[in-house]
Amino acid sequence: MMHDLGSNIVSRYLDLETDDKGCVVTYVWIDNTGNHLRSKTRTLLSVPKVPSDCPRWDFDGSSTGQASGLNSDCLLIPVALFDDPFFGGNAKLVLAEVLTHDGSPVDTNNRRKCLKVMEKAKSSHPWFGIEQEYVIFGSDNRPFGWPKNGFPGPQDFGVTINLNPKPYDEWNGSGAHTNYSTLKMREDNGRIEIDQAIEKLSLVHEQHMKDYDLNQGEDNKHRLTGIHETAHYSQFSFGVANRMASIRIPRQCALNGKGYLEDRRPASNCDPYLVTGAIVNTTVLN
Repeated sequence: MMHDLGSNIVSRYLDLETDDKGCVVTYVWIDNTGNHLRSKTRTLLSVPKVPSDCPRWDFDGSSTGQASGLNSDCLLIPVALFDDPFFGGNAKLVLAEVLTHDGSPVDTNNRRKCLKVMEKAKSSHPWFGIEQEYVIFGSDNRPFGWPKNGFPGPQDFGVTINLNPKPYDEWNGSGAHTNYSTLKMREDNGRIEIDQAIEKLSLVHEQHMKDYDLNQGEDNKHRLTGIHETAHYSQFSFGVANRMASIRIPRQCALNGKGYLEDRRPASNCDPYLVTGAIVNTTVLN
């Protein structure tokens, strides 16, 4: 009943007529944990088309662990803009990076670090596709709809998303398999470039593992055990169509002699700015 009542109330307000000329914009940013999102919403008198149409804003950084109470205001800098699927209509979601009062990035602003790497490597035209896995949990902190024995029923609202890379020891863990290529990898004879990139990645395996989850690699030690379609945490490996390897070369890419590689090591709770930045830094910038 509580869930239904809450849904009905929310729906009633979402169905209210709005002014087509303006909209509500929700700013979303990463807090000091590097894992949790914060947000605040404001009304704009016109609908933004690009991030720069949204004004810079500030927030109380002391409440998110990103500033002290003596000098608490942090700055929100809009960097990406999307339609808001929750409010609907003209509403927008704006992803923002966080700066301190003097304009320097906060410690958890890994986007700024990644941007510097990507700017240096832009002539290589790196592409990424990240497959972030997760487990849906119910209010009882158990996988939603999954009985002690058998298979789960249909899934619905009233759930949470669990990004723990290994919520249950006997199950497959949750990763963020990262598909990666450069222009040369995608061109004819790109397999040579793919193999060279894999060789470079093999030389810094330990460092990458520290960047591939939010706890300096400790979370991945529970997930990358050498079973459940994973390579072992402490060993670097690669292979064609091998889902037990650190790096997988898709079968079709091997047949075509070009394409991309899949780094299967990143965990579901990884910071994509750290992961993509590390991969490009190693394979392109050396």
